Amino acid sequence: MADWGIMLTGVVICGWCIFSAIYDDFIRRV
Repeated sequence: MADWGIMLTGVVICGWCIFSAIYDDFIRRV
């Protein structure tokens, strides 16, 4: 359970980092 929670948290953080990077790049282009 603990390993699953850590993995899920890692996926969420990684996904947020990718989304944030794409969003920041989009804002700079506009």
